[in-house]
Amino acid sequence: MFVIILYFGLLFGDRELTAAVLILEAGGETDTRAMYAVMEVIRNRCINKNKDILSTILKDRQFSCLNNLSPQKAINIAKQHPKWNLAVEITWKKSTNFTFGADHYYHTNLKPVWRLKMKKTARIGNHVFYRSTKKKKKNS
Repeated sequence: MFVIILYFGLLFGDRELTAAVLILEAGGETDTRAMYAVMEVIRNRCINKNKDILSTILKDRQFSCLNNLSPQKAINIAKQHPKWNLAVEITWKKSTNFTFGADHYYHTNLKPVWRLKMKKTARIGNHVFYRSTKKKKKNS
């Protein structure tokens, strides 16, 4: 069950789920910029798609850590992680730009096909970050 407290446009339950995604996607990295970078991707997707954070995170197949976990289970697992407080803190902070506008990323063990149509912007630890490229309109 989510606790609902509206603060700066983000519900507290949304903030917990966001922190859980940061932990489950990048909490194992030694470089804490990785969690900030995942937060950047989430924020950039919200902006690019004009969606709220919860819709962005819960969109099917967007964050692999949620593919087989319910949001509450993800939160419960993440709360046990030693970086939980840092992850929650990241959700409150002003956005960083370690990824130079990235809206996608993958773990280096994978080689997703979508990366071929995007601009690589950064590598932080075991994650590679990409930015969608907008198609230019042809003049008639």
